[in-house]
Amino acid sequence: MQYLISAIVFTTIFAQFYKFANKHRLDGLSVNAGAYLSAVIVLSLYLHIIDSPAFEAELVQIGICGGIATFITVFTFFYVVKLGKLGISWAIINLSFLFTVFVSAIWWHEHITIQKAIGLGLGVIAVVCLGKEQAAKEKQ
Repeated sequence: MQYLISAIVFTTIFAQFYKFANKHRLDGLSVNAGAYLSAVIVLSLYLHIIDSPAFEAELVQIGICGGIATFITVFTFFYVVKLGKLGISWAIINLSFLFTVFVSAIWWHEHITIQKAIGLGLGVIAVVCLGKEQAAKEKQ
């Protein structure tokens, strides 16, 4: 539970850097580059001090693919933020886990329990409500 709380706290802090950058009209990609560069440095130190790294070819390939996906995600996120509100964009991006669960259920044949199904349904309702709220604000 402490790791879950820690992840929530640090995700919230991470999001505040974007809010700050957006509010002060700073280049979001530069802020993000600094954040990820810092993460690479800290992770490298962790791997060399605490854990022994295993850089097998398959892992490196997965990491490269993940890095490319992360770049595309960040690049498109900042484009969306320039067009709309950061709060709504961030909420919808965070709700993107819905698609991850759906794809995992199909691709990896993961079982969706009744609790997951209810959660996914509520997530879909949340996305629809956020979309309607955004549309109403854009009409004003």
